[in-house]
Amino acid sequence: MNYRCLTNNPMVYNRNLSIIETVDGTPLDLFKVIKVEIEKGFKLVTHPLTSSLAPNFSPYKTVFLSPDPSLEIDMESFNIIENSITYTENLMNSNPLPKWDDKSLEDFQFVDLDLIKHLL
Repeated sequence: MNYRCLTNNPMVYNRNLSIIETVDGTPLDLFKVIKVEIEKGFKLVTHPLTSSLAPNFSPYKTVFLSPDPSLEIDMESFNIIENSITYTENLMNSNPLPKWDDKSLEDFQFVDLDLIKHLL
């Protein structure tokens, strides 16, 4: 099965696969784009809050969506992304993303890629 892969991770989108769509910004920005896609009828294939790395700690996230929209909004996907947005907003309000050095950013990119590479 093909998927849509939405990511803000350079290490993921540098793989140059046709299913990868880039989103500039923070994990919160990515989640807001995903919400719009879910409202168009796409479904979550992976949970936006995978791993133990909180979205206010790691600056990179990758989420997979169904390849084709359905005629109706998938309410489970919608509720998951809504809850993920609220959770991330609350975290980022109390603890914004740290300013990581380049090596740390590269490590976060690798961890995010490693979590999803079996789907690529």
